[in-house]
Amino acid sequence: MLRVFKTLFLCLFLLPTFLVAENKEKTLLETFNDEIPGDFSLSLQSLFMGREDGGQSTKNHDQHAGTTAFTLGYISDTYEGFSLGAQYVYSWQHYSGGSYGGRYDSAYVLHNNDFEVLNELYLKYDLNHLGLEKSYIKVGRQVLDLNFVRAYNIRQKDQAFEAAVLHIGDIDNWQITLGHLEKFSSWSSRDILERGNLVSDFNEIETVENVPYATKGFQFAEITYTGIKGAKISVYDYYGNDLYNTFGLNLDYTLIDGDWDTIFKGRYINQNDVGKYAKYRSEINSQAFQLGLQFKKGNFSIEPGIFIVTGSGTDNGIKSPFQPNLIIEEPLWETDLGFLGGSETAYLETSYSIGKHSFYGLLMYTDFTENKDSGTSGDVSEANLIYGYDVTDNFYFKVKLAYANYDFKEGFGNQWVMDYRFFIGYRF
Repeated sequence: MLRVFKTLFLCLFLLPTFLVAENKEKTLLETFNDEIPGDFSLSLQSLFMGREDGGQSTKNHDQHAGTTAFTLGYISDTYEGFSLGAQYVYSWQHYSGGSYGGRYDSAYVLHNNDFEVLNELYLKYDLNHLGLEKSYIKVGRQVLDLNFVRAYNIRQKDQAFEAAVLHIGDIDNWQITLGHLEKFSSWSSRDILERGNLVSDFNEIETVENVPYATKGFQFAEITYTGIKGAKISVYDYYGNDLYNTFGLNLDYTLIDGDWDTIFKGRYINQNDVGKYAKYRSEINSQAFQLGLQFKKGNFSIEPGIFIVTGSGTDNGIKSPFQPNLIIEEPLWETDLGFLGGSETAYLETSYSIGKHSFYGLLMYTDFTENKDSGTSGDVSEANLIYGYDVTDNFYFKVKLAYANYDFKEGFGNQWVMDYRFFIGYRF
């Protein structure tokens, strides 16, 4: 009951700001920012989420949970090239229920429960004095959105890292980002790390990777070149001492530039274990290919493609702790079965926007029968639909729906999952 009163109080308190914003006058936050050095940002978002599943091997059951998250950000003015940035996220849980009878309540299982985290706190130094107006050094907690690491905000927060990053953007046709990753905070609301990397707290990289020894995190480089007409080429490498090395190559090339643009999209990723990782965890010798052909006309896009992982053993699987920019990470009911060694995935991705409306669809089919060490084999198909509407420049809502069907060949039979998510938010 206390949570309900908190929500009502906050809505009543913020109502005058909503009304002022819709009248195109300055909001209280804009007026406040005019009077202080730097700028605050504020957003409020509610997420109502549920999931049902069942099939031959289990009784049908459901899970439902709702949260509202308050995100406060700040970026200071620049003094002698230095600036400070921070972001605080607080999410409170409205309800949690359903017939799920496991160890944790539904909100925890759905990654949609209480949490709070100082998601960003960094010091940035602009390299203007070197004539590099688009280059900087940033140290501390920060959100990164690159090829192998992404913001990946699918609940109430961006993923973030404790990192040191150098970005160079002043060389014609080149973008270069170098850095060191020390700690990681995922998109999840969970604040207890029992397994995997899905936790909102910042954890050492060795904790995320579940190894019983200290490491030196990941050192990385991502380089993008756009000097060839119609082409965008990206190369990246992430080296984890006593962990594993990840090399990637991305190519987008416009084959036809006309009424219907036709763009070839290729992705290659290769991973190998480094140092003592194989002794304590497992060998890694994996590579995968993603090939797609995108057709674009105005605000409409459709892309059929495939994603294939070579080999058939545990050592051939792709490790993806930071949700890389690959199609296997895009489904709403994301299981990573498409990263298993020997898996083969076909997908059809489409998007369209008109006015304040946006649509996204994804159909995906993954066959993982060739994986010899996963403990099971079979295939999974999934359909995803996302609809978004910007009511005003600040006020928005979004609906996400997914249905997945599994056909396990060994022991589990047929299973299905239905997932819904409703977002409603306001950016002040």
